[in-house]
Amino acid sequence: MGIEYSIIAMDDSVTQDIVLNAFSPYCTKKDDEEYLLDYGDEVYEDMIICNHCTLYLSFKESSKDIIESIEIIKPSDHPALEKAIFLLIHEYPMFIAGPDFPLMTANKKCMDLLKVEDIETYEDTELVSSFDEFSNLLTSYE
Repeated sequence: MGIEYSIIAMDDSVTQDIVLNAFSPYCTKKDDEEYLLDYGDEVYEDMIICNHCTLYLSFKESSKDIIESIEIIKPSDHPALEKAIFLLIHEYPMFIAGPDFPLMTANKKCMDLLKVEDIETYEDTELVSSFDEFSNLLTSYE
């Protein structure tokens, strides 16, 4: 997994509750904008793998409940994290960016908004049609 993922909202439809519910029950609040995502430790070939990362929420200036973007620092490779991200980019007009894979969304409205607001980003963004396609793109660039 990459060092950092950014998930950007293209409209005002994503609230803090929606994001926290997507990452539930693995999410613990550290402060108003920072959360710990803890997927538990695993033992692999006599090594302990720590499956935790940090989630930062950025809010719209007009409302402290509307999400502008999400940053995931040092994301783990736990399947529940991938599923939560896919849920957000599928159900809401959001796209994910990271250093090791193409820009992606699974939401047609997101693509429509990008086409109008940022044609360069639109042209660089892949519209994925399933969780498996998303997961394969996410991991194939590592």
